[in-house]
Amino acid sequence: MARRLGRRFRAEGVAVASVRSSRWCRAMDTAALAFPEAEITPEPALDSNFGRNSGAETETADTAALVARWSGRAETLVLVTHQVNILALTSVPLAEGEVVVVRPTRAGPLNVVGKLRP
Repeated sequence: MARRLGRRFRAEGVAVASVRSSRWCRAMDTAALAFPEAEITPEPALDSNFGRNSGAETETADTAALVARWSGRAETLVLVTHQVNILALTSVPLAEGEVVVVRPTRAGPLNVVGKLRP
């Protein structure tokens, strides 16, 4: 699925400028398989917050801030994270392998554009 996702991005002409990933090995592997030409940057805010009693809200806010700082750029920022984190950030439920596409905003919630399945 990760390789298919990368091929889909390339076929659609998506210019990926940066790939950030959860430090969990499966997420790092997914990022490397999908975007072999990119430097993958580990991002602690993207680590799974499943079952955590503290820190999840801060990580969600940190991820939203990361996306907001990307606002106005023509290139794409790819974040590889976990379903529970994506749900907390976007309120969009995803199946395994699905991608949520958002447009960053300087203030307020993210603008969810849609979903992509490789």
